[in-house]
Amino acid sequence: MTSELSTRVARLNDVLCSVNALQWDARVMMPRGGAETRGHQLATLKGIAREMILDPAMEAAAEAALGTGEDAAAQAVLAARRW
Repeated sequence: MTSELSTRVARLNDVLCSVNALQWDARVMMPRGGAETRGHQLATLKGIAREMILDPAMEAAAEAALGTGEDAAAQAVLAARRW
């Protein structure tokens, strides 16, 4: 069964992978004149990622996962919240 932490981390990963794809596209094949729109897209997705990692429910899920098979993921989430 998938834990709440795993689900939350997977969703965060999806958002960050989208950021990476947009950044790659901006460097490689984005049409001229697309920089402003792309900047807004990246800012939106990065803001969403920040909200996801700082969500108190993410911290609660990480704390609940401590002592289970997800110790490493939980510790990584809690460490990321501290910066």
